[in-house]
Amino acid sequence: MPSAPRSRVLRALGRLGAGAGLLVVFAGATLSGIGLYANLPAGRRLLALGLERALASTFEGSFSIDAVDHISPTELRARGITVRDPDGREM
Repeated sequence: MPSAPRSRVLRALGRLGAGAGLLVVFAGATLSGIGLYANLPAGRRLLALGLERALASTFEGSFSIDAVDHISPTELRARGITVRDPDGREM
C-alpha cells in the first residue's frame, strides 16, 4: 500500500509538468505572433498610440507620433514626432 501515495504524487507532478509545458507553448506562440504581426499597419498604429501614452505619463508636456514606419527587434523608425512642453510650446 505505500506505493499508492507515491503514484498520486507522481501523477500530480506529471500533470503539473504538462500544465507548465502548455504554458510555455502558448507563451511562445503569443510572442511569435506579436513578433510576426507587429510590423503590419495596425500593429504600428497600436505601437504609436502606446508610445504616446507611455511618454505622456512619464514626462510633463505632450508627445505626438504621426506614423511608425518600421518595427524590428533592433530598430524602430517613426516620423512626425512632435514634443511640446507643459505650456504647449513645440520643442
